[in-house]
Amino acid sequence: MKKLIRLLFLVAFTSLMFSCQKTDQFSDEMAGIDLKSAAKGAVITVLPNGVDDTENLKQAFADAAASGPGTTIQLVEGEYFCNYIEVYEFQGSLSGAGSDKTKINLYGLIDIETQEAANKGTTWWRMIGGDIVISNMTFFVRDGIVTVGDDPWYGSDLGAIFMFNNYNDEYQNQENAQSVVVKNVVFSGGRDNGEGTWGTSDNVVLEVWIGSDCVWPNSSLEYPLTKGNYLIENCKFIKALNALEGFGLGEYAKMQVKSSYFDEFYASMYFTSNYNSDIYVNNNTFINTSAYCDLLIEDIDWGFQNSSFIDPSIRCRYTIENNKFIHTFPVTAIITNDHWIYMNPEERPPMLISVKNNEFNLIEGSNGLSLNNAQDALVNNNRFKGVCQSGIAVDGFSLSDPENVPFAKNVLMQGNNFSRLNSTVANVYLGEHSMNCTVVGSKTDGKVIDEGVNNKITGMQKGKPGLKIGPSIADNHRLMRPGK
Repeated sequence: MKKLIRLLFLVAFTSLMFSCQKTDQFSDEMAGIDLKSAAKGAVITVLPNGVDDTENLKQAFADAAASGPGTTIQLVEGEYFCNYIEVYEFQGSLSGAGSDKTKINLYGLIDIETQEAANKGTTWWRMIGGDIVISNMTFFVRDGIVTVGDDPWYGSDLGAIFMFNNYNDEYQNQENAQSVVVKNVVFSGGRDNGEGTWGTSDNVVLEVWIGSDCVWPNSSLEYPLTKGNYLIENCKFIKALNALEGFGLGEYAKMQVKSSYFDEFYASMYFTSNYNSDIYVNNNTFINTSAYCDLLIEDIDWGFQNSSFIDPSIRCRYTIENNKFIHTFPVTAIITNDHWIYMNPEERPPMLISVKNNEFNLIEGSNGLSLNNAQDALVNNNRFKGVCQSGIAVDGFSLSDPENVPFAKNVLMQGNNFSRLNSTVANVYLGEHSMNCTVVGSKTDGKVIDEGVNNKITGMQKGKPGLKIGPSIADNHRLMRPGK
């Protein structure tokens, strides 16, 4: 098992563009995330000095800790400049005068080797534990190389603008959950003209990382899954390799990303290594994703969770609802890859995916939704427009054993509108490793190609089998560094 996971670090994987729908095992919507907000207390105002505000900000957090829970660190209108910030158990609010009025600029170079030496993921802001509200400001990374040293994963690119988790190697209060609200905040990465190790034009890999804070698990410590409640609301993410990632969330974690805007990313949002969690993505807009997909959901743990307990009776739930995907490049809007189905399904249960009421605006060569190895997925009441290879595609795949490919099963697709979609393959494609899937539509919804087993199609036209989607081969950014 472990050998197989480590093998995945050495190969670039093939993601087949397939989609399907599921029997409804979800309630109509995920229960609202019960996020605490810091009680009102003392207010500490920090004025910008026009040069380097790092020490003043650090002192404000120290004063807030002394003042007690509910303290607000208030930033005024203007520009702040700061280097690395590391805060533990902050129980309060960091508030600006508005995302267009308060701007925090990265000052100097981030020393990533010092962070890496402490087994910490490389970041500009690190906030571990606490009950945190961040609102009404912009975090801005200038163009060019902004780090000193070499990160083992990301080279000279900055790993993240923000890192959130309830513990790390230094702070081992693992029983306390973290609470984070990020609202009305802009995150903007910079360009490095391909000078970073990844060879892309971005100098930031991730703008917000939520989850495990380590370069590699320390064999002398236990690493449970992340505990916490996380809400990202009404934020704007601009130009980086990825905007947002949830990694290693567990049974006591809930995460919601809502009403936010994602522009100019390789892959806007990535979720992986999450088990038993509730993750909700709703009312967001994705535009100008250039290379892979808007939203990638996987269950692979990259070797990080070998010692973590995973309850095999609980499935991680992803609800993707009321989002708008606007394609200007031939990418896929949503890809879900369930790897444990073929690696060891008894050890970790398959994900539960619900995709409802989204709008897909597609262009030639793109795809809407690809469900790979999906079990019991639900896809309903989505609207597909434009030109594409496929609107929904479902199939099975395996990286480890091409002769033993699992089936994507029991996907329910109903109420989706394809009347304004022109596909080169099919509006719905059911591959040869799809089974017991159901498609319900009307003749105006176009054609379905069914090459699977015991699938049921009602209303939509059946196309002639033989046309294939992909394969589209892409290197996952976590698998290998160019030139290494």
